[in-house]
Amino acid sequence: MFLAYTGLRLGDALRLTPQDVDLRGEVILIRGSKTKGGRAFGIPMHPRVKEILERRIRNGTAPEERIFRHSDSEFRRAFKRALEKAELPSSIRIHDLRHTFVSWLALKGVPIQQIQALLGHSQLSTTLRYAHLNPAVLRDAVERI
Repeated sequence: MFLAYTGLRLGDALRLTPQDVDLRGEVILIRGSKTKGGRAFGIPMHPRVKEILERRIRNGTAPEERIFRHSDSEFRRAFKRALEKAELPSSIRIHDLRHTFVSWLALKGVPIQQIQALLGHSQLSTTLRYAHLNPAVLRDAVERI
């Protein structure tokens, strides 16, 4: 849920500490020194994300400790087990949750420049690779003419 509602890469999520989270301001800070692109950016929290972070931080995560204490490989194994339990194809990857986030935003009409900012991309062309639109949405666009 956390990855689908933030659009974060798994590595960025696994590096988060309580110091990166502003629960009052409802923003997650992704520090530039830790990102793939080397740029810092903030992500506003969806209410589900805020609940997840409040619960994890309240349960005793020290300020310098990681919020998600799993290793990358532990997380990937748990994700595969969840796919099996939900009877979903094993071809689904964790990174597909980032694509899901972008597609949800695009389907709701969020401008591509705002999606670019939420993903922390410096190039719009990179963001465009993530936005997969449902053919019905494209049909609706054409029907507006």
